[in-house]
Amino acid sequence: MMSPVRGEGKQASVPHSPGEVDALSVKVTETPDPLLKKSADPISSGQAEQADLSRMERENPAPQSRKGPSGPERNCAVSRESHPREHLLRFVVDPGGRVVEDLTGRLPGRGAYVVPTQERIGVLLGKRSPLGRLAGSGRHQGQKLTYPDPAELLERLGPALTRRFMEGLGLARRAGNLRMGLREVEEYLSRNEAALLLLAGDTADNTREKFGRVMARNQVKEMFELLDRAHFGSALGRGATAVLGVVGKGAIRRTRADVFRWRAFHMD
Repeated sequence: MMSPVRGEGKQASVPHSPGEVDALSVKVTETPDPLLKKSADPISSGQAEQADLSRMERENPAPQSRKGPSGPERNCAVSRESHPREHLLRFVVDPGGRVVEDLTGRLPGRGAYVVPTQERIGVLLGKRSPLGRLAGSGRHQGQKLTYPDPAELLERLGPALTRRFMEGLGLARRAGNLRMGLREVEEYLSRNEAALLLLAGDTADNTREKFGRVMARNQVKEMFELLDRAHFGSALGRGATAVLGVVGKGAIRRTRADVFRWRAFHMD
C-alpha cells in the first residue's frame, strides 16, 4: 500500500512491487560544431555566421534538465523508466575499466542507473549489458570492461543496502529527526507535523492495532514495514524498537530513498 506522507504535499511513491512502473527514455541531443562558410567580404561572412548560428539554435535547442517533485530524475538503464535519481542504484566504470556499484552516488566517472531489483541488476551485468556503451565513449573508448560476478555482487549488496538504511536512522537520531516508540510518534503527529512512519516486520499484533488507530486518528496514509525490531534498535543503540517516525525534510528524503532501494532489492 502506498500513500503520501502526511503534511508534505506532493510525494514520491515507493511501489510494493518494484517492477510496476513504466516510463519513456529521454533523448539528449548533442549540438554539432557549426560548419561556417568563409567569405572574402567580412560583413557577408558575419551575417552568414549569425544566420547559421540562429538556424542551429532552432534545430538543436538546449536539452531540458529533468526534475520531478522529488528532485533530479534518471532513467533506469534496463527498463528505461524514469525515477528520482536517489531511488536508483548507480554503477560506474573506474579508471581500470572495472564496473563497480556506487551506493552513495558520489564516485567520479560516467555511469548508469538501475532500479535495484535483483533481476534488473542481473540484466545490467549480463551479456548484453547496457553498460557496454560506456566502453565506446569518453575516457573508456576502446576499453574492455570488467564486470563483477553477479552472484557475489548480490550477496554483498543486500547487507550493504541494510547498513545504509540503518546508518541513515542513526544520522536522523543524532540530528534530532527521529521519534522512537508509538507514544513519541503519536505525540508528534498530534501537532500536525509531517513524519515518515516505519514499522518493524515482527511487530506484535496488539502494537499493530494501536499503530493503526494512531494512523487513522491523524490521517496518516504512508508507512513502510521492513526489517525487524532488533535491526531498528541496533541502528539507534537501544533495545528492540517497533515503531519509528522520521521527521525533517532532509531526513525523510534520505530515509525514503533508502527504503525504496531496500524494498526493491529484497522484495523482487
